[in-house]
Amino acid sequence: EFFSYSRSISTDQYVILSTVLCFYLAYSADIYKRQKRLLFIPLFFIFGFAFRGPIGLIIPAGVVCSYYLYNRDFRKFALMSSLSVLLLVLCSIALLAVAKYQGGDAYAKQVIEAQVTGRISGGAKHWIGYYFTESFGRYALSYPFAVLAIIVLFKKIFTGKDGEYRLLALLVIWIMVVLVGMSVPSARKIRYVIPMIPAVALVGSYVFIIPLQNNVLSGVKNIFLGFCSWFPLGIVIFSLSALVLSKKFDSLLGANYLISAAFTILLALASWVLSGKLKNNDRKDIALMAVGTLTFIITVICIIEPIDYYHRNTRPFVEKVEALQAVKSGEIVFYKIGADSEAVKFMANLDKPIKPQFISIPDDILKYHQPAYFIALKSDFEQLPENIKSRMKLLNIGKIGHDDCVVFVSQV
Repeated sequence: EFFSYSRSISTDQYVILSTVLCFYLAYSADIYKRQKRLLFIPLFFIFGFAFRGPIGLIIPAGVVCSYYLYNRDFRKFALMSSLSVLLLVLCSIALLAVAKYQGGDAYAKQVIEAQVTGRISGGAKHWIGYYFTESFGRYALSYPFAVLAIIVLFKKIFTGKDGEYRLLALLVIWIMVVLVGMSVPSARKIRYVIPMIPAVALVGSYVFIIPLQNNVLSGVKNIFLGFCSWFPLGIVIFSLSALVLSKKFDSLLGANYLISAAFTILLALASWVLSGKLKNNDRKDIALMAVGTLTFIITVICIIEPIDYYHRNTRPFVEKVEALQAVKSGEIVFYKIGADSEAVKFMANLDKPIKPQFISIPDDILKYHQPAYFIALKSDFEQLPENIKSRMKLLNIGKIGHDDCVVFVSQV
């Protein structure tokens, strides 16, 4: 998931950057006794807000404040907490002022809905522990390795007796701040916790850097390295098999199997040669992990992402809506769809830019007297009150990303 987002235009990348830089500045200022570095932290708070709104400031601020609270530096904790709240208020005022200038009070309300109220009370589609469990699959292998390292080394991390584990403890706190903090709002999407990934990767790396001190971690390391050595051959077999079977199974369509097979054959040969020639354990381990990483990258780029894109292509649905507008023009109104979710995917596939409207209350649908095309998730359309749904005419069904969506109009 992280690799896919890193290749996209997701603004969550900037929150990652802001969080990493803020943590580094706080940590390095203590290690190297260069307190002037702390002056840059407020700038990165503002940087995060500029790209991602309140979340872009709250996450790095939470990580920094937790850092000082753990270190019992209450003076800096109070200073950073006060400063982050002040900056959040000032930046929010500036954002609303710009929104009001750009589109008036109605647009300012939409911004508040998209950035604050929609996230807090937008209706929970996932249970409160969603991030803790879903991350095992979506952010594998880093997250499972990090959880394993935390469980095995828990006593050493939090007893405070081993100073060498202080960084590990701070990274665990970073992870928990993001996971717990983002679990509070009802709107939960796996990409919202992506700022924890740098910390997750570093904690997960402890599986490899101290294997001799623990039998469990050493065993996991050996299993993983064995997997890396056979991974390329497995992808070769899968690519060639899928190439044949894709003619019968639509779920396999869209991938570049020949390209993936060609590259992974080379990696399989490299794995076999390196395993035989490298005698130094450290170099051999690094080489096998590099082979596994390259195989993973090729698999994502040539197989996983193309198949995913093929089956969640938004363009056909957008073309249907554009065809309707060509016959009779009307406003585009998103019902219970956030401005930073499916709406972005929809507008990115349009031939020309639009200024859509956003509503979340069923009765608001009836307030549109001018021609308007309402776009909603199929499930939300089906849950409309019967007295409103009976006045609507369903025009088309399609997909926006993975979600089934509909476009409908009022018959009144």
